[in-house]
Amino acid sequence: MGALVARKIKSELSEMQSLESKVRLTSEGEPVHDMRVSTRKLRACLRTFEEFLPLSWAAFQGELRWVAGSLGRVRDLDVFRQNLMRVGADCAPEIAEKLLAKVESEHRQAKKSLMRSLDSNRYKRLLVDFQKELAKPSQSWPDKSEQEAFEAGSAVLEQRYKSVKRGVAKLTPTATTDLYHKVRKRAKRLRYAADALGKLYGTPAKEFVAELKEFQDAFGNRQDSVTAELEIRQLMAGGTWSKADCLARENLLRAFQIREKDSREACLEAFGGLKKRWIPLKHQMKTKPT
Repeated sequence: MGALVARKIKSELSEMQSLESKVRLTSEGEPVHDMRVSTRKLRACLRTFEEFLPLSWAAFQGELRWVAGSLGRVRDLDVFRQNLMRVGADCAPEIAEKLLAKVESEHRQAKKSLMRSLDSNRYKRLLVDFQKELAKPSQSWPDKSEQEAFEAGSAVLEQRYKSVKRGVAKLTPTATTDLYHKVRKRAKRLRYAADALGKLYGTPAKEFVAELKEFQDAFGNRQDSVTAELEIRQLMAGGTWSKADCLARENLLRAFQIREKDSREACLEAFGGLKKRWIPLKHQMKTKPT
């Protein structure tokens, strides 16, 4: 079992380092997003396989959370910038253009901060320590069988799926933004755990992860509208704005509020597809590994 876990972690670490090079070399937003996802997947591996790893590996989770946080602000501004250009072009182009200038300034500062993190001794030490641990023979890791991993993984996925299901059941027409956000975070934890355990459960796990991504995207689109509204209010909280600017701001905010409301139905519809993909995975989890 140790060899399987080691291969998965090596693969995710290699992916994170590969994406780091792209983050450094391009101003495009996708490499930042992909590296952030990669750090989350790596953290999910560490959490999911925790009982199969040496105790010394626990410290890596906090360091990976720090890396993801450094990437987060850049990614959030990338998404906001895209949505502001798309929505603003239709309803408030002039104020959107003024806000974009402010966003660009914040984005440059966030990217500089990210580069300082990636250039820091802390980040370099994380990579070195990771490689040292991976170089040790996996036979020295806790002695656990594949059957134990199969059963432990099944318990993790069952618990996290039920957590998502309970959250979705509470999403009434009057549900708060905070509740939607909690369900989204639960879905992320479920997705990354299912991805980490994919080798144990085969095709049903792969199809479930793909459906989970669709589910997450629906909730992500809703959250992007909420975040955009907050960002607009914050950007316009200071400074002097004309009456026309303030009226345009209200048009822009209203457009994002409508998008948020419309996306709520899509979130609930997405869970229908997820339930269908859960059935074969649940059946597979009750089957002994071969």
